[in-house]
Amino acid sequence: MNISPDIFKPFILKDLIARVSNPVTVKKNVFYTQIGIRSHGKGIFIKDPVNGEELGNKRVFWIEPNCLIVNIVFAWERAVAKTTSDLNGLIASHRFPMYKIIDHVDLDYLTHYLLTPKGKKLLEDASPGGAGRNKTLNQKDFLESQILLPSLTTQQYISNFLLMLEKRIQLQQQKIDLLQEQKKGYMQKIFKQNNLTWKSIKLQDVFEERAERGYNHYDLLAVTLSQGVTDRTDIKKDTSSEDKSNYKRVLPGDIAYNSMRMWQGASGYSKYTGIVSPAYTILKPKEDVDSLFFAYLFKTDFMLYEFKKYSQGLTSDTWNLKYPLLKDIKVKIPSYVEQKGYLIFY
Repeated sequence: MNISPDIFKPFILKDLIARVSNPVTVKKNVFYTQIGIRSHGKGIFIKDPVNGEELGNKRVFWIEPNCLIVNIVFAWERAVAKTTSDLNGLIASHRFPMYKIIDHVDLDYLTHYLLTPKGKKLLEDASPGGAGRNKTLNQKDFLESQILLPSLTTQQYISNFLLMLEKRIQLQQQKIDLLQEQKKGYMQKIFKQNNLTWKSIKLQDVFEERAERGYNHYDLLAVTLSQGVTDRTDIKKDTSSEDKSNYKRVLPGDIAYNSMRMWQGASGYSKYTGIVSPAYTILKPKEDVDSLFFAYLFKTDFMLYEFKKYSQGLTSDTWNLKYPLLKDIKVKIPSYVEQKGYLIFY
C-alpha cells in the first residue's frame, strides 16, 4: 500500500478530538467493574468487580463507547486503545481520559497511528519526567501536539486494511492456542508417571550442576516461560549487569532454569553456548541422558507440582529451587533409547 506524502496535512489534536467524561456517583453497596489498558498496544483488560466502599474517594468515570482512551501513566509505553459498546456499564479511573472524535480523523486510524514509532514519540514528548511512573502524560501538551493526516477517506481505507490484518492474526492465534492445548494434553499422556516399565530415579542421577564462571566474552542468554533458553538479543529489554564475571556458562544440551520460577515452567533446553545470570541454575546431563526429553518432562503438570513442592520460601514471590533441593526430586523415566524415541512426537 503506497500513500503519497504530499496528501498529508498538519493538524493539531485539539482540533480533532475532545475530552469526554461522565462521572460515576459511587454508592457503597453497589459493585463496579473497572478497566485497565496494557502497554505496547495490547488492549483493554477488565478487572474484578469491587464495591463502592472499596473504591472510596477514587474518581471514576463511565466508559464512553467509540473513544480514544489513554493510560496517562504509561502513555509513553503506548498504553492507548479504542473503547467499544462492549464496555458499556464499566468504569475507569481519572488516569484513563477518553477523547471523542470531533473532526477530520478516523478513530481506528488515530489509535493505530499512536502505536507507530511516530505516535510513540508524540506520546513521549507529551510525557515529561523521569522513567516509569514519573512520566505522566500532560494532557494539555498532548492536545497541542501536531499530527500529519491524509484525507478521511484514505484514513478509513488504511484502517479497514489494518483491521482486516488484525482479524487474520487473531484467527491464527486462536489456532496456535488450540494446538498448544493439544500439545499440552499429549505431553501429559506421553510423560505420565504410572508407566510400569519406567524406573524411578532422583534428578541427581541424571543431572549435575554446572557452575562455571569467568566466560564474560560469551553471548548473553535468557530463559523465558514461553521460549525456554533463547539468545538475549531476541529480547529487547536488557536488564543484565555490566559486570558479568559471575555469570554462569551454558553449553548446548544443558537445561537452564530460573530458580525462582521453575515451578511456573521457566526452564529450557539450550541449543546455544553462552552465559546466564547467577540467578539461573544450569543442569549438565550425565552419560546416556537425553536432556531434550527432560526439557519436555519438566513442563508437565506433575513435574511443575514437584518443583513447587520442593521450592523453599514463605510466599510464591520468594519460592526458590536451587540444585541442592532439586537433586532429591524423584521421577520415573524410560531407558535412554526410549527417551530418544519419545522425541519423535516433537
